[in-house]
Amino acid sequence: GNCDIIAQDIPLTAVTDTTRYRFLDLVHPGRLFLVQRQSDNLVRQQIDLAGRTVTIPEASPTRLFISHLSEEIGDSIFVRTDPTYSSEQLAMMVASGDIDYTICNEREAKVLAKLLPGIDCSTPLSFGLRQAWLVRRGSVALCDSLNGWMDRLRQNGELQRLYERYY
Repeated sequence: GNCDIIAQDIPLTAVTDTTRYRFLDLVHPGRLFLVQRQSDNLVRQQIDLAGRTVTIPEASPTRLFISHLSEEIGDSIFVRTDPTYSSEQLAMMVASGDIDYTICNEREAKVLAKLLPGIDCSTPLSFGLRQAWLVRRGSVALCDSLNGWMDRLRQNGELQRLYERYY
């Protein structure tokens, strides 16, 4: 109840609490990517994460994804959550050597690869995921207004320009 909207790409998963949130209609695909420092020993396959620790934001929906990935590869991938920092800030911590790995979405990966030349964001960890912004369940009018506004922006091409410029 502290906010009405989370303006971040959140993967649509079966465990998203739809009693508290609703997704906006504007859904776009994207994959998750591993963020790691440039080195001669880069992780290039999901199975190579076995026994390694990935740091993610505390309330990140990628926690479930990592849990499933760990089951799929048949080995542990350790998860450390950070209560303070976002994916972008964790990527900066990877670049500075404070942590080894984090995960970001496809849009973030493209931006971070340009901003932080010392990191590698080219290893995909997932197939395409449907992603959207979240709105508090009780904010029906806000959700309807945002859906209408974004639909108009998408139809005239402005939404894509805004995404490329700011997001």
